[in-house]
Amino acid sequence: MPTPAYMKIEGIPGSVQVSGREETVQVLAFDHELHMPVDRKDGKATGTRVHGNFVFTKNYDMSTPELYNCLCNGKVIPKIELSWYEIKPTGSEEIYFTHILEDVRVVSINAIMPDVDNPENESYKHMERVAFRYEKITWRFEEGNIEFSDSWKENR
Repeated sequence: MPTPAYMKIEGIPGSVQVSGREETVQVLAFDHELHMPVDRKDGKATGTRVHGNFVFTKNYDMSTPELYNCLCNGKVIPKIELSWYEIKPTGSEEIYFTHILEDVRVVSINAIMPDVDNPENESYKHMERVAFRYEKITWRFEEGNIEFSDSWKENR
């Protein structure tokens, strides 16, 4: 079973109260695509890279109303950090990978309630799928501080 990731949203506290992760949002599922358009015949690039929505699923929590506020009013979130944890041989959890988003907009929120009559859904809570668009993204592998960033403002 994967370990949950935790998201720190600048200016929007989440409901997590675990020591070291206070006021973050627990991320239950995640999806993000980046692709390069290429010609199907010769494989040559036909355009520049295309960033898809940065989509995650979370339970309703104290961040929910403010995320809707950002969506409805076009507010920009200055910075978001999504931290990924792994369990070390000692049993402790440590951050091993981080996504950093800058100048972020909420572009959609999809409310989710699994079928309450289906016993397989008993462990699920009320959830939402949130999609972000960003100006800049950084991918960082924590060990060795190896990172790469991309921004819409940069021509490549």
